[in-house]
Order: sequence, then C-alpha cells, then structure tokens
Amino acid sequence: QQCGMLGQGVVKDGQVSLTLGTGGFLLTTCKEVPENLDWDVVCNASSAAGNYILEANMLTCTSAMEWCKRNFFREETDFYGKLDDILNGIPAGSHGCMALPYFQGRSTPDWNSEATAEFAGLTLGTTREDMLKALLEGICMEIGNNIASFEKYVPLHKILINGGLSKCEAFNQMQADIYGKPVIRMDNAESTAIGALMVAAVTMGEYADVAEAFDKIREGTGSKEYSVNTEKHAVYEELRAKMNERYLRENA
Repeated sequence: QQCGMLGQGVVKDGQVSLTLGTGGFLLTTCKEVPENLDWDVVCNASSAAGNYILEANMLTCTSAMEWCKRNFFREETDFYGKLDDILNGIPAGSHGCMALPYFQGRSTPDWNSEATAEFAGLTLGTTREDMLKALLEGICMEIGNNIASFEKYVPLHKILINGGLSKCEAFNQMQADIYGKPVIRMDNAESTAIGALMVAAVTMGEYADVAEAFDKIREGTGSKEYSVNTEKHAVYEELRAKMNERYLRENA
C-alpha cells in the first residue's frame, strides 16, 4: 500500500491515495507524527525515507458489492457493464434507502469488530437498484468518515484512486460528490510496482526525491479528474451525518 501510494503520486502534502479493492485503503503523507494523534488512524513510517504516513481502511468495498450482485443480480450477465446506467439512473440518496456497509465489522475510526451491515428506509417501492446504489453510497460515506479523520491532522485537497471499483465512471463521480474533493484516476493504474521503482531509483541516486522520480517515471501518463457537484455534496453530507447517527444508535 505504501508503494502504491507513491506510484499514485502522493508525494506531496494534501493528497490521499485510495485503493478500491476487496476493501478500501487510504494513505496520506505527513512530515512528522501529529502531536494530537488519536486512535482513529494509524501512523506509520513511510517507504519514502524521512517521512510518515497516516493510514485508514474500509473493510468491505468490492466484497460487499459482490455480495449484492450474488444475492440480487444473480441472473444479470453484464452486471458491471450496466453499473454506470444503474448509478446514473437513481438520484443521490437512493430514494430513501440507506446502507451501513459494515459486513465484516468496522476498522478505523473506532475499531468495532461487532459492527454489522444494515439496510434502512426500505419501502414497497424500493428496488434492488436502489439497494445497490445505497450500498455504494454507504461505502463512500464511510470512506468519507476516514478522510475526515485524516483532516484532523493534515489538510487535504485531492483524492487519487485506483483498484477495481475505480473503473466505473459513475462511481468515480459519486466519490467526488461524497468526499467534496476532486477525484483523480490515472490511465496506468499499476501504482504499486511504479512506487517500488520510485523508491529504488531514489535510493540508488537516480533522482533527488520521490517527487522528482514520480514526474520522470510517470511522464506522459494521462489521468481523468472528476470535479465535485456542490449541490450533491451538500445532500451527501446530510446523509453521512444520518448514517453516522444510525451507526451510533446501533452500537451505543
């Protein structure tokens, strides 16, 4: 994950690397261990010598979506091909359906192994598509909780994403709207190997630091940026507060 962070381009302050695989893994840089460091994040030594990183994670991303696909979309032969249309066809808030995405407990920010997943707000009008979008919204809002934890220690302005779920355009736009920060996906997503190369090249004296190594090794690599829809972000901030309130009631 640390090499992947560097390969993503998190070589300066203010950026977050987010890998969206079976789980969601977030890392950002900091120059020193924060004086106000609490238990809601993990602080570790960076693979870039002399720096530190903050880490957080969401235990179920693709694994939760696969659960939904297996149980509600079993007959759908082109599930991933239709995911963009499903997400774009349902408004923010999924017609009142909400999901708490704690299928394997909760890691950061409160290390609650007893937490479980939950759907709320179901009516006779709720569709399986509503539940799918609610689940993905819940995953992103939990990632948003972890980004908020990071911001207690370092200022952030950009989210750099990779991993399987980042191939979905509508999901990437939804992330930007939920996080309230631009989301960027690089064309070449093989970030871990590139980050390892960057560290090795700096250690061997080819480049002065990882920032220079990134610029040279990633030169010419394209990327796509997803800008924030401020109106949707306001809606999602209210939904995230409601999700957190519900979680606290269930886990008091």
